[in-house]
Amino acid sequence: MRTGLSSIISGIFVPLFILLISVGCSPQNKFEFDSANAFDYLKKQVDFGPRVPGTKAHDDCLKYLVEELDKYTDQVYTQKFIFNSDNKRIPMTNVIGFFNPHASKSILLAAHWDSRPTADQEVVQENR
Repeated sequence: MRTGLSSIISGIFVPLFILLISVGCSPQNKFEFDSANAFDYLKKQVDFGPRVPGTKAHDDCLKYLVEELDKYTDQVYTQKFIFNSDNKRIPMTNVIGFFNPHASKSILLAAHWDSRPTADQEVVQENR
């Protein structure tokens, strides 16, 4: 399992950083990056614990992300699907926030927000 700062940044900070940057994308919004605010978002996600699909932490974080996106975007959708892995059916949810959803052009920014159910890339077999 990946640990350390790079895992935190890629798994948690990136989605929230994108959210914060996105808020400033429209011309009417003046936005300055607030590192303390970004760290509060990071801490909130980490405080849920591992967000493995099917767990309370996952469900609570999903609710939190939808509520936060709803504050800052024009529309929020969830897209539920089943991921098949190693003969397991894993319920997953994409969370999609739209700014100006009727615009003729759009930009897609995506990031993972949940935790993997297994650490299949871990070199130590017992840690998978």
